[in-house]
Amino acid sequence: MIRALGVRILTNTAGCHSVAEAVLTARIARELFATDWIKLEVIGNHDTLQPDVFGPVEAARILVSEGFEVFPYTSVLPDRRQRRVDCPAGTPRLQAGAVAHQGSSGD
Repeated sequence: MIRALGVRILTNTAGCHSVAEAVLTARIARELFATDWIKLEVIGNHDTLQPDVFGPVEAARILVSEGFEVFPYTSVLPDRRQRRVDCPAGTPRLQAGAVAHQGSSGD
């Protein structure tokens, strides 16, 4: 039904506590929803559920090498992190109910 609507889905790895869980969840989501878009999140603090600062970088490298377009969810600005670790990632932007890719835009 979702495919028939022609809607592009942004799947996510919310609830994942490790790089391995996030990568597996992304792979499963790609198979289920036929999309290479993934909002990548790895939980770093189990009490506060704050995102991990380094896990998404490792997971993004793996997923980008597999053809995913990664949208990181992190407590650090993604553009700055991307430049420091040389890992391609985008930032999601909501636009008229759909998710559109927003490229890097400097500091």
